Amino acid sequence: MSKPELRANFRQIRNQMSEMDYAECSSQICSNLLQSSAFYKAENIHVFLPYLDKREVNLFPFIQQAHFAGKRLFTPHITDLNSGEMEIAELKVEIKSYKDEPDVHRISLVTGRPLLKKPTIDLIIVPALAVDEKGFRLGYGKGFYDRFLTGLKADFVVPIFSQCFVPSLPKEPHDIAVHQVITEKGLTIIR
Repeated sequence: MSKPELRANFRQIRNQMSEMDYAECSSQICSNLLQSSAFYKAENIHVFLPYLDKREVNLFPFIQQAHFAGKRLFTPHITDLNSGEMEIAELKVEIKSYKDEPDVHRISLVTGRPLLKKPTIDLIIVPALAVDEKGFRLGYGKGFYDRFLTGLKADFVVPIFSQCFVPSLPKEPHDIAVHQVITEKGLTIIR
């Protein structure tokens, strides 16, 4: 299968998940991520904000818990859609409660401008449509993360539904392998 055909196939797999399976699997992936040694060791975490309408793993509970754990959070800021350039922006988590609903808390995420001085990132949470047993991802086809990850010294982790963790995917010379894969079934260390 070609990469465009594989992308369509894995999108379909995600879209066919029931709402309950999607929510439960996302929750378990977040829990597994929070229990990982990569999370425990990290002070600065770069995390993508998931597109829930595209059925990416819902990482918002993870983001909230990382904030409560005192982690410094960063997120991608696309600077050039055509060339696939991406910078780092700090992610601020704001928790608000309301006078008329004191027990209800609403979380809002605020991203800043791209940072001029790049912080040392310890853990990078990387999106994917699929990932194989050697850590090679099938992304959305723009190469944003392959360019971004080049030369960085951090743990690269893909949170993904187990149906999208496969034995093998086509790869190209510029593809960057991730170090760990976290599914609802647990953690797989690649290298």
